Amino acid sequence: MEASKADISIVVVPLPAQGHLNQLLHLSVLLSSHALTVYYAAPAIHIHQARSRLEGWPASAIRSLRFHELPIPPYASPAPNPNSLLFFPSHLLPMFQAFKHVQPHLANFLRFLSGTSRRVVVISDLLVSFAATEAAALPNGEPYTFRCTLPSSGLAWQHQDSPAGALIRSLGLNTPLQKDCMPEEFLAHVAQCQSWRCFVPYLK
Repeated sequence: MEASKADISIVVVPLPAQGHLNQLLHLSVLLSSHALTVYYAAPAIHIHQARSRLEGWPASAIRSLRFHELPIPPYASPAPNPNSLLFFPSHLLPMFQAFKHVQPHLANFLRFLSGTSRRVVVISDLLVSFAATEAAALPNGEPYTFRCTLPSSGLAWQHQDSPAGALIRSLGLNTPLQKDCMPEEFLAHVAQCQSWRCFVPYLK
């Protein structure tokens, strides 16, 4: 490994939901293929899910990855509601809330890496703001945000009077309302995460 890469640790922290786990695992494999030290940090059950569903890579590609298990407290796991008026996986909300409790464990791991690495690069899901918080607290930490969702999913966040809202209206379309797309509990979670957008750069 090149000396410039040997002392860089990259920690990838996905939101533990399949579409998010999968995309960030693909990114992790891609980064590790360039002789970079990459840790994929998630609860054990979600690491297992992501690994078992990975496609498009040879079996050897995942061997260079390092998986760091984050302990998560027990949480309710209700069945999906097929009659819900919202096309949203509301049954995952208890797990999203429980996942916040991995923050101190992630913080300890990042501090350990900070003492042994020249740079600690943390790439976290847009909805895992606490990872950016902990990375920013390190003297050699670099937080980055990865957006897993489609650009169209951002339409619900565009104000009617914004340029994007005006463009949507000019096309004869209506901007969807947040409350018609997502439950209030999830909107509160997103609002908490948005406070970090002002300084955490997005990966392009």
